[in-house]
Amino acid sequence: MKSPRIFPLALAQLIAVSGPSALCAQEWTPTSAPVADWQAVASSADGGKLVAAAWGGSVYTSTNSGTTWNVTGLSSSSSFGVGSSADGTKLVAASWGGRVYSSTNSGSDWQTTSLPVAPWRSVGSSADGNKLVAVAYDGLSGNLSGLISTSTNSGPTGWRLPPDQSSRSFAQPTGRRW
Repeated sequence: MKSPRIFPLALAQLIAVSGPSALCAQEWTPTSAPVADWQAVASSADGGKLVAAAWGGSVYTSTNSGTTWNVTGLSSSSSFGVGSSADGTKLVAASWGGRVYSSTNSGSDWQTTSLPVAPWRSVGSSADGNKLVAVAYDGLSGNLSGLISTSTNSGPTGWRLPPDQSSRSFAQPTGRRW
């Protein structure tokens, strides 16, 4: 028994009528964001609110799916990790060799969290933005274990460090100690 050739025929007709772009379910559009060494980006659930960070630069936000971008007051000489709540109002940003910051108004204002200066690499947020996580990596001083810290109140305070990490010092990129 021969297998039906309906699917290949239907696919060929779809391509003939719609063109090859019908096979791609996505369309990419350049935005007005400046040319930069972009390191991180996070999105609200609907994609309307975005936060992005550039190496050696600033953190930017967009409230219209990236059509326009606004620079926030947060900048660093290194890179940032960024995270967003589902509605895009609660944001978290971490600077490698710096601090972790949180915002409860889509990046208009930022608060320095109670976490110590460290080589923060990445951050994340729960859907409601109340639970945050930050990850540090301290490979420069030979300690490869890293550090994961969590907060349950949108970030400014209440960060928990593991008990054996509370007095830990981290190496700066230059090798100096904080």
